[in-house]
Amino acid sequence: MAKFLNTSATNYFLEELIKNAKDRLILISPFLKLNDRMRELLADKNRLKIDMRIVYGKSELAPEEINWLKTQTYIHTRFCKNLHAKCYLNEEFCIITSLNLYEFSQINNNEMGVLINRNEDVELYKDAYEEAQRIIRISEEVNNSSLEIVLKKPEQKIKTDNYYEKFTTSKLAQKLGLKTDDLTEKLINLGYLEIRDDKQYLTTKGKEAGGESRVRVSGCSYFWSEDFALEITKTISSLKKNEQIKPIEVRKIKLSELAEKLGFSTNELIIKLISLEYLEIRDKKPYLTEKGKLAGGELRTEQSGYNCFWAEDFFLTIEKINSVKLAKKLGITTDELIDKLVKSEYLKKDIGWLIFPHSYYLTEKGKNAGIEETEISFTNEDRFLYPENISF
Repeated sequence: MAKFLNTSATNYFLEELIKNAKDRLILISPFLKLNDRMRELLADKNRLKIDMRIVYGKSELAPEEINWLKTQTYIHTRFCKNLHAKCYLNEEFCIITSLNLYEFSQINNNEMGVLINRNEDVELYKDAYEEAQRIIRISEEVNNSSLEIVLKKPEQKIKTDNYYEKFTTSKLAQKLGLKTDDLTEKLINLGYLEIRDDKQYLTTKGKEAGGESRVRVSGCSYFWSEDFALEITKTISSLKKNEQIKPIEVRKIKLSELAEKLGFSTNELIIKLISLEYLEIRDKKPYLTEKGKLAGGELRTEQSGYNCFWAEDFFLTIEKINSVKLAKKLGITTDELIDKLVKSEYLKKDIGWLIFPHSYYLTEKGKNAGIEETEISFTNEDRFLYPENISF
């Protein structure tokens, strides 16, 4: 349900809306004079290469405003004659309000507005978003380098505003003879899309290739230029040829299956892969690094989310550790560990000399499990080295 906002709440949620924009930001305000805080927030989004559209309706911008806008590459400014609406949107929220993006209004005026959550008010958000898009379409493009209004000519319309001349990912997949999920995986693996918080986002490479994100009722969709469609067609055709050349296709298994195969818990394997730089942590979740991709790691879409797959024969160096480290890893004492090793028949207790009343020797089963005997040591703790993934 839409939430009512008073003056202070409107200012607060407007800042939050800008701060939390991940892909796209639309700011519609007849008057435009940004305070220092607003400039700081927008400049940060500019550094992150977030697509921003500002529509204003008064042509007399202050020189200071003009000079600042010239420095912001990813802010696209447009002029709409007779504009009176004030509306601010990102991919999740919309604010409709009496508040202008004008320093004086934000400090001195009494304002009110409503906050719309796309997940809670689908139709209301959709109507506001579509009207914002209509305003953008009827507005005149402004050249940020000179802050002059660029008058649209009918024959130049496709060149200056080809918003509807692009393919959706599903249309592109259909054109390539692929399933949408398969194409999405390829776009992720080729670096045009990335996964954050279990959601897809355009990468810098994707934006440079002409990819564009647009908010829809069902979520965020991605559109691709015709040139990109031709380029990706060639790339995927080349990949298909390479796949045909390969005589043997290596079966890939889930991370959890690989962990079981190697004798680790899933968390232990994740920690090891991170230490070896095959994975990295982003937003508290593991993601493939470039090294991981080169090693054959692959991100796939599943109903439950995204999962990492690895070649069944993926080789991982298993570290050998002494009994102190192994006991610590298992959460037991070294004496308890020795007892487990004896019960598992990896070691056998022997009665030694009087000065070594409890001596142990390595069994054949222990050797087959990868346990190594070091040079003669006066302590059992350092005498044997055990695979870190040894099982009992």
